[in-house]
Amino acid sequence: MVTPACGKEAEIAQTYGKASVINTTENELKQFEVLPQDANEILSAQQDMKLIDVREKNEYDNAHIKGAINIPLTLFSQGMLDAVKVKTDDYIILYCKSGARSAQAYQAMHDAGYLTVNSMAGGITAWMENGLPVE
Repeated sequence: MVTPACGKEAEIAQTYGKASVINTTENELKQFEVLPQDANEILSAQQDMKLIDVREKNEYDNAHIKGAINIPLTLFSQGMLDAVKVKTDDYIILYCKSGARSAQAYQAMHDAGYLTVNSMAGGITAWMENGLPVE
């Protein structure tokens, strides 16, 4: 993962750029995940980041995090990312219901050369369990 050169973005990347979550089955850290509480803090501090919800549209319509872009994993492609102006050097947090689909999207983006991507551990389920707001 590339860390921005200076300023608040560098501080955020140094703080949150690596895993901050425990894998519930193995109790080990995953390098690409971020806790919902950390994601919320990052969202508050970094206005130009992209938050992508990879759940299906009906799931997104039921409840989503404010400002999230909906690109269902079933439609996830470079073309869809380009259509919503996601660039390879944007800071991106992906989420789904529980973390499995966003981990798949993370891998696709990582393989495509996106530099700063995280998946939110536990997805929107963990987000809501932590009392964080949804629309």
